[in-house]
Formats: sequence, structure tokens, C-alpha cells
Amino acid sequence: MNDQQLDANDIIIAFIDAQEGIVNVGATNDPQRLRTAIAALADLARIFALPVRVSCVPTTGGTIAPLLAELAARLPDAEPLVRTTPNAMNDPPFAAALAAVHRGTLIIAGIATEVAVRQAALAARRANMRTIIAVDACSGLDPRTEAATFTHLAANGIDLTTVATIAAELAGDFASESGRAAMRVLQSTLVVRSHDHDT
Repeated sequence: MNDQQLDANDIIIAFIDAQEGIVNVGATNDPQRLRTAIAALADLARIFALPVRVSCVPTTGGTIAPLLAELAARLPDAEPLVRTTPNAMNDPPFAAALAAVHRGTLIIAGIATEVAVRQAALAARRANMRTIIAVDACSGLDPRTEAATFTHLAANGIDLTTVATIAAELAGDFASESGRAAMRVLQSTLVVRSHDHDT
């Protein structure tokens, strides 16, 4: 595990297969919470001017499902790079787009944890990138298989964290405009339960 403080100047975010329709294969994360976490990560990218790369796959029918609405609304200029391999890092346009920004920390979000997220994370780690998975911005095929995947990834030096943790680390000084904005993002990821406010 890497406990080094996150540096906004060294981060790039990859959204992998965060597409309408494909999101439905995720079985380990509540769909609304998944969408909220992905939206929050996209908000952090805007606040801190973090470069974003988006990798997508075609459906079995050959069409390209659109990006999640929450992602498309926040990052309208993000160009989806369509690949035909399970591993985004094996797709030359995606790999070149990552390399072009010369950043050493890759944060990954997407679907499914056991397939596209796992393969991209391991390949990035082999390429000597600090690799971080925002677990609440991912969804797996099955709780048991996703748990095994997280164990394997952690054992291979990949950091597992949450969007709230990323927001808190990037916030820095709460008195700054970006710090306040990051804390609003953090708050957006929290689930407020009605009984928490009962008297």
C-alpha cells in the first residue's frame, strides 16, 4: 500500500466501460451509489483540472452504448476511445493517451471490477504507475469474485480507496475555493440516513 499524499499535478483518471447498459452488469454496487461516485470523481477532475481518459467497448450487437449520463454531463469534451480488447492498456490509442500527459498516478473507475478494471490496473502497475482503484466507483459481477479480485489487486501493489478519500486528500486547505469544492464533492458521496436525525 502506498501512503503517499495524492498530488493533483501527477494524477490522471481513467473511466473504463462506464456506459449505459453496461452499468447493468454490475451486481455489487447499488446503481445509484455507483453513478453518484462516478459523478463525484468526474467533479473532482473538473475542480482540479485532472486529465481524464475514457475507454469504452462495443456491445455484442456492435453498437457503442453511450457514456453514463452523469459522466457525459460533467465531462462533455471527454472523447470515448473505443477498444476491442478486455484490457484498455492493450489498446494503442488509450495507452498513448495516458502516456501523453506524463503523469505517474492513475485512478481507475469502471465496470466490471473482475474484468476491465482488474486488467487495466495490473497493466498500469506493471508500467510502473501508481495505480489506485476507487472502489465505490466500480461494480463487480458477483460479491465473491469481486472480493477475490480486490485481494489480488492489493497484493500486487494497487491501492484501493474511495472517492470520498480522494476528495479529502485533494481538498488541502478548506479555506480555498478548490478545497471547499472538493468537500462538497465528498459530501455528495455520503448516504444520509433518516434515523441519523431522529430525536
